[in-house]
Amino acid sequence: MAVPRRTLALAAIMLALGATLGALVSPLAGGASERPAPAALAAATTPVAAPAAAAGATTRTVSVAGEGRVTVAYDLATVTFGVETSDAELAPAQAENARRTAALLDRLKALGIAEKDLQTVGYNVSPQYGDNGARLTGYRVVNGVRATVRDLGRLGATIDAAVAAGANRVHGIGFDLSNKEDATRRAREAAVADARGKAEQYARLTGLQLGAPVTIVEGGGDAPKYREAAPRAAGAMADAVTPIEPGQGAVTLTVQIVYELR
Repeated sequence: MAVPRRTLALAAIMLALGATLGALVSPLAGGASERPAPAALAAATTPVAAPAAAAGATTRTVSVAGEGRVTVAYDLATVTFGVETSDAELAPAQAENARRTAALLDRLKALGIAEKDLQTVGYNVSPQYGDNGARLTGYRVVNGVRATVRDLGRLGATIDAAVAAGANRVHGIGFDLSNKEDATRRAREAAVADARGKAEQYARLTGLQLGAPVTIVEGGGDAPKYREAAPRAAGAMADAVTPIEPGQGAVTLTVQIVYELR
């Protein structure tokens, strides 16, 4: 039986539409898990911003200086003696200087000063000129000896004996401590307490709380006192002993501390 031409044409159109729809649906159904949607891809690659509270955070601090001062009694002294000689010729000037310096050292040792407490601190030879520097007149020789005296009660007598033995210069007396460790520890404790007291006051005045120290820098130190002792003539020793008063000194220490404020 013959099929009408209109029926065949309609069937061909339906087959073509079916093939087209199949081609469109197949990629969507089979590749959904392999290719993410544009919106999903954008969400996966967007960076996450840091919390606003952590950005630009700063630490508040206060820097203060503290000083600790401890009064001490000196228990030793250093004295610098000088022997100066001069002569028209160099050799006699040196020989006389050597003799008198040796006598000075022997006398100091006889007084109980140990060799470790005796030190040469200078030896100088210089020509002397007259007529406004046009004519050589002789030579001057100077030898310096520093002695550490550990018995302050005998300091005056030691100076007199050194002058009698040949020293004709006494440059000065420096008082010091044989052991500074205890005084230094006490000065450090006082300095830190002073600094913390200042920092606590600043925190209170500004309505904040004092935190832990951030940095600590120590500085400062004590300086020995010096008193001049005038040389005495050898014959004057029988009259009186040179009076020397060591007085009191101080060990001073400073600290610079930075504290955190909360």
